[in-house]
Amino acid sequence: MSGSNAQTNAARLFDSFSQPVLLLDENGRIRYANVAARQFLAIDPDSREFAWTDLPLLESDEKTSADLLSVLRREHTWQGTITSLSPTGERRFFAVEANRLAPAPGETGGYLFLFREAPDDNRAGEVYHALVDQSLQALIIIQDGRIVFANQATADLSGYSIAELLAMAPWQMSELIHPEDRIAVQERHQRRLNEASVLGRYEYRGVHRDGGIFWVETYSVKIMLGGRPAVQSTLVDITARKNAEEALRRSEEKYRLITETANEIIFIHDLQGRIIYINRHGLTVSGYDAEEIKEVNLRSFFPPEEIAAEEQRMAKRFAGDFSTFIFEVTMLDRHGKRIPLEVYSTPYLEDGEIKGIFVIARDITGRKKSEAAVHLNEARLTALLEVNQKTGLSFEELMLYALEQGARLTDSPIGYLALLDDAETTLTMYAWTKSAMAQCALIDKPQVYRLEDTGLWGEAVRQRRPIITNDYPAPHPWKKGYPKGHVPIRRHMNIPVFDGDKIVLLAGVGNKVDEYDETDVKQLTLMMEGIWRLAQRKRASDLIEENEARYRVAAQATGQLIYDYQPQARRIQWSGAIEAISGYPPEEFQQFDFDAWREMVHPDDLEDVLAELAEAQQNSRELRVVYRFRRRDGVYLHIESRGTFLKDETGKPYRLLGAMKDITEIVKAQEEKRQFEEQLRQAQKMDSIGKLAGGIAHDFNNILTGITGYAEIILGSVSRQDPIYNDLSEIKKAADRASALTAQLLAFSRKQIIDPKIIDLNELVANSTRMIERLIGEDISLLFRPAPDLGFVRTDPSQIEQILINLAVNARDAMPGGGKLVIETANRIIDEEFCRRHIDVKAGDYVMLGVTDNGCGMSEEVQARLFEPFFTTKGIGKGTGLGLSTVYGIVKQNEGFIDVASRPGKGSSFKIYLPLASGQPEAYATSVRRDTPRGGETILLVEDEEMVRNLAQKVLERQGYKIKTAASGGEAFLLAQDLPERVHLLLTDVIIPHMNGRQLYDRLRERDPELRVLFMSGYTENIIEHQGALDPDTNFIAKPFSIEVLVRKVREVLDD
Repeated sequence: MSGSNAQTNAARLFDSFSQPVLLLDENGRIRYANVAARQFLAIDPDSREFAWTDLPLLESDEKTSADLLSVLRREHTWQGTITSLSPTGERRFFAVEANRLAPAPGETGGYLFLFREAPDDNRAGEVYHALVDQSLQALIIIQDGRIVFANQATADLSGYSIAELLAMAPWQMSELIHPEDRIAVQERHQRRLNEASVLGRYEYRGVHRDGGIFWVETYSVKIMLGGRPAVQSTLVDITARKNAEEALRRSEEKYRLITETANEIIFIHDLQGRIIYINRHGLTVSGYDAEEIKEVNLRSFFPPEEIAAEEQRMAKRFAGDFSTFIFEVTMLDRHGKRIPLEVYSTPYLEDGEIKGIFVIARDITGRKKSEAAVHLNEARLTALLEVNQKTGLSFEELMLYALEQGARLTDSPIGYLALLDDAETTLTMYAWTKSAMAQCALIDKPQVYRLEDTGLWGEAVRQRRPIITNDYPAPHPWKKGYPKGHVPIRRHMNIPVFDGDKIVLLAGVGNKVDEYDETDVKQLTLMMEGIWRLAQRKRASDLIEENEARYRVAAQATGQLIYDYQPQARRIQWSGAIEAISGYPPEEFQQFDFDAWREMVHPDDLEDVLAELAEAQQNSRELRVVYRFRRRDGVYLHIESRGTFLKDETGKPYRLLGAMKDITEIVKAQEEKRQFEEQLRQAQKMDSIGKLAGGIAHDFNNILTGITGYAEIILGSVSRQDPIYNDLSEIKKAADRASALTAQLLAFSRKQIIDPKIIDLNELVANSTRMIERLIGEDISLLFRPAPDLGFVRTDPSQIEQILINLAVNARDAMPGGGKLVIETANRIIDEEFCRRHIDVKAGDYVMLGVTDNGCGMSEEVQARLFEPFFTTKGIGKGTGLGLSTVYGIVKQNEGFIDVASRPGKGSSFKIYLPLASGQPEAYATSVRRDTPRGGETILLVEDEEMVRNLAQKVLERQGYKIKTAASGGEAFLLAQDLPERVHLLLTDVIIPHMNGRQLYDRLRERDPELRVLFMSGYTENIIEHQGALDPDTNFIAKPFSIEVLVRKVREVLDD
């Protein structure tokens, strides 16, 4: 046909389409129509001069066919809809895209029409995109140095219209590529046309019509178009990714030195698994160089069996899980070597959106080898234990089992066993592993070998030691070869097994992937020696006849219920302690057969018992099963049943002889022991946490003392109108809140300084109800049930108020929709039985304070952590997690205990038990504010914390006192010796260097018996007796303290 061959060949690409495709020349004559076009548009396939205007097109967006061609000549491209009549008169609607084709050199151009049939109701809607142009990716075809096809995505990417792209000359096309990449792209294009080896995927920079630079990733393939080569390229815009990589590169510069010298593998990959960055150590371990790694996808690092796990981790990332993942994985290096890694993986975010994954990985090969050695030892011991339990195996079965286990422990595909005669001159091949037998092609396998005729494999006997050959095919003076059809040997190891000083067995394995070493020798030796001893014992046990078995069972059954069960008849003969265990008279119980026994087994245990019985019978092994057995009175006993199956001449088990033993008391004791151990672990955990909390509070209180004190000093020196006054007040409030937190920590650690009094809980609770009602609100009703004649307790009243507040707040939060809160008191006696079930509880008389709500309740998991500091089920910012831990610490400090009962949806009950106290309640007065007292006495101030020392000195000097300071006990003692004046008061921290505060006071009193002392501390056990109660003769001030409290306490001690 005349016209452009390129256009004709391009048209043939669409010949397989199910929709019409037309190729027109410049004058509008149809030069090609595919099968669909000839059918739908009634085109005569034999006609050579069928014009576009001859088509039965009723209408289009351009009204006529001629108008449409005019638009194409002017605009080079057109999209719209066309209505056509088929030969049968059927009206059809088509979405059409038409493009003007650029002419090849020396030829004229033409037009390409792509039709897509549209439903009638879309006639007034938007035009369908052409088939190729539906792709969101840019598609371009270059032939003979010109663009012969480009879709709309290409136009959008470049900024040029399709018509402009098709009309470009070669020099214009080169302007679409960045100058620095132009030569490389053109060379790749030419090499691809010449069928040279070239990357199918690569990246380069493009130049937009407006001069902007963009990045593309191209996937290019060579195609044949009209019999001539062309290159079809798909272009993906990766500008955003490149910008992110550049930003990442800039941010990485300051960290690159660290990562490049690290001994860990550090890399970043994007969400498609491409490696964006990897450090030097990562390249070394992986085996790739810096350029090769760019072409490697993350999936290729994973063995097939671990890819699914990585996909699950990425799915979690896409679902919004941005936490750090810690896991172990196997990495495949460039050569396929498996390297175990421990991985820390965290998302790399930009503007809150995940852009990639940051990974730090550590080679744990050494650790894995150690673990593997442990696992091998465990596997060997397990195998020996299993063999020990396989009482029904014959000697041959035991040896076959041992051989398979030995091969497995050494990762060997093949293995064999040979027995030696007493003279150690003849070996009899006893067994091969199953895999070795499958590979061996020898028809007549020799069984007996003279030692002198054996080659390398007999050296272990001749040298009486293990022999390892890791390169078996290599020449060796001991080798004598093996016959044709023998299993090929690549590696070999065998060991002699001794019975005393005689070799009785030769065990060998072969063809391990890695080299054999001493670990393999050890594993195989220990395995085979253990099995040999078991086999010898098995040989002896096989000689025991039925009467010996009957005697053994009877001898072991003293005081037990003996049974003789015959499975075929389902009959059981009973003897021994029948009535003691079953509760039935012997003559009645003798009538109980197998079915009657089944009815006496607890329903929850029956399935497991029957399964164990069937398995023991099938394998002719010893039966041992524990279950619950119902006595005549309905009480269930815990029974341990042991028995042995006897076999007939054919080896089939036919009778079970055994005994039932009552182990109820043992089970109860074990359960009590388990509960006790659990309570002990919980108590030890809480004690450890308490010590940590108390230590933190000690250091924190020193800091808070300084903050509070200096804030008060400055507040006292500025007027309320001063702008800084409010800021200082906020500092003071924050310090006070922090002080409250440390007080809660000290309460939990049971090191809170308390002033206990004998109090009436009924009176204290009654006086607190108004406060509690304000706390819980109007939606919750409060009910107080005081017990008559309630005993008294000795405790600090403020601590009981603290307990009530914390429990009331928790109850309120558990009843957001309202409910009922009940507070009750009662006298209780705790007996020894209760104490056996609860650790740290002493028997005696107690007073109970109960707080019960009907709120949401708690799960067992929550109750297990209920009193841990900072554990809370409330939302962020809604609780410190110190409320119940404070309650716990207060109760323990007062030698009491807490009993908690709760179920989800059923509410919670806290019952606090405090020891009953003798004596009558004491009244406690509230403080009355007075003017700050002054003085002029001399005070020796000893404090190792400089900030607290300076604060106390400044405060007391302002009140008129003469202050002498020291930072340690030794310094204070020497200073007091040299002072000309008398020291009236020693103000000292309890714990100070060289000697503690108590020791310093005792030394100074030797010189001045009238010396007064005031101890101070944020946390100490030296000044506290009876779990925190103050000694009546001890003057003490707790940190953090306010200026007023310090001044008044000093004056109080001096005036006392």
